[in-house]
Amino acid sequence: MADAPEQSQAPKKTSMYQLGVWVILILVGLSFGMMFGLDPQNITMGPQSLARVYGTPIVREDFTYQLSAVTRIMRVPADERMQQMIGLREEVLDATVERLVLNEAADDLGLHNEARDAEQLTTDGHFIVLGDTVSWLGDRSFNYEVFQRNWLGTLKVSEPKYIEVQRQEALARTVRDLVAASTVVSDAELRQQYDASSNKISLRYVKFSNSGFAQLHDATEAEIEGYVAANRDALEQTYERQIARFTKLPAQRRLRIIKVNTPVGAQADAASRAAAAAARQRIEDARRRITGGEDFRRVARELSEDASTARSGGDFGWASLQGTGSGLDPSVDQAAKDLSVGAVSEVIDGEDGLYLVQVADEREGDIDKEIALKSLAENEVARTQGVALAKQAAEEALLSLKNGKKMSALFKSPDVLDKGGAGIEDLPMAGITSIAPPDDKPQIKITGLFARDATVPGLGALPELTAAAWESDATAEALEQVFETSDGVVIAGVERRETGSDEGFAEQRASLYEQAQLGKHRRVGATWAKRRCLDARGRGELVPNEAPIRALLTYASAPGEDEPVPSLRPYQICDRVGGRGAMLRLGALQGGLGR
Repeated sequence: MADAPEQSQAPKKTSMYQLGVWVILILVGLSFGMMFGLDPQNITMGPQSLARVYGTPIVREDFTYQLSAVTRIMRVPADERMQQMIGLREEVLDATVERLVLNEAADDLGLHNEARDAEQLTTDGHFIVLGDTVSWLGDRSFNYEVFQRNWLGTLKVSEPKYIEVQRQEALARTVRDLVAASTVVSDAELRQQYDASSNKISLRYVKFSNSGFAQLHDATEAEIEGYVAANRDALEQTYERQIARFTKLPAQRRLRIIKVNTPVGAQADAASRAAAAAARQRIEDARRRITGGEDFRRVARELSEDASTARSGGDFGWASLQGTGSGLDPSVDQAAKDLSVGAVSEVIDGEDGLYLVQVADEREGDIDKEIALKSLAENEVARTQGVALAKQAAEEALLSLKNGKKMSALFKSPDVLDKGGAGIEDLPMAGITSIAPPDDKPQIKITGLFARDATVPGLGALPELTAAAWESDATAEALEQVFETSDGVVIAGVERRETGSDEGFAEQRASLYEQAQLGKHRRVGATWAKRRCLDARGRGELVPNEAPIRALLTYASAPGEDEPVPSLRPYQICDRVGGRGAMLRLGALQGGLGR
């Protein structure tokens, strides 16, 4: 009996010896890792958690399962750039966080369920993901072998883990249902929703583009010098930002052109010969007027048929005539090479028309700063004058409408009345007898019906215009004022107006209630879940592990790029809690995702 105690101590001594050896090995490993620069946070005794939610770790396996589950209800893009754009991994991670947050809320509310509830859910062929209950069996009956082999294999998860997650999902669903049941949709909210969708208006409008009218103004030397004197500091700042535009330039010439189209193809018939003769007469008349002292730009606006330059007085801009040339007809480039600054060419026979070309200026190398400032000032003078001219033209047109004119009489309206004839584009304005090209002139457009709170089709968000249209007399030809947009001014009138009625509201009330209830339930549930998540984070009950999260949310680089690209915006845990995969669903609605 005396030997028994000694025998019983032997295993303990061996066990303590082994434990000591393991401790030493661990310490040596940690020291070795730190010597070679390993991050201590990455040295773990097991799977590293991405976060801890109320003490429960979220590990990579949880993320992998959630991602696999999402792919069962929608097709996610394989391109990691697209994944990054929608925040795929952020959505997946926060969906896992949300489930645990709602389970804690269930515990606070005294709610509970068991594994057998999830087992029943599974044998019934149901599967919960992102808060949605999906039928994965369809019309088939449950088969345990198929479930193990196919379903669990696809989701890359063990059966106990799957049952536990589905138990949590079912409990989270119960919490969402309770929150939804506490929300009420009032009749006032329903009527507001009905009015928003039923009250619609359609406008006819004419837009006067600032840039289009800027092309009509030829800045004088006095205007340019005055602008430089008044705005030198701002111009010098612009010059410094855009200095590359004015340094190390190849030989360039600033060209102005007038083009008159000629008949295409053979000219054997009398009509073609007559058209060709008329075109030549027109271009020769233009040259006579210019050589007789008229400004090239004025004649170009009146006679040129080149749609891209006529409105700006034939200004083609700066071009290099070497190498591939300016992009104009080669015969025009050749003539421009031989011209002195200010001279106008003889009539040029091009492949698709007759041309005149004038060299307005030339430059090469580094441009003198004062000349560069004048160039910048010229653009600003034209822009400023464009704003003033557009507003002036709109106000003059509105005055005509108030005096009894019709929009269709003043403006082109091919998309409205399909009528030709004289309009405001043919009236003299600022000494210009005609504004070319015809296709660039103001014309009537129709918005089509749009809701009261919506943006104006073709114009964008103009709440002042929308409000005035609803308050106006629908029979008036135009509203009482012009409206400014980001790039011009608009005059408008009511084309058509539709309003809801008590009868229409009564007919749609049931469907409106269903839509409003669903929307409000989602909004309230999302806000509540996110608030719970943020509160938990603030109390230290939700602790993210920044290093592995950052690694998880770093998407692969695109081909040809060396470094991976991090998420588009800094991620904070809880950011997407409550959204239930909102960006993924949006992608599915737009056709980029979905099954």
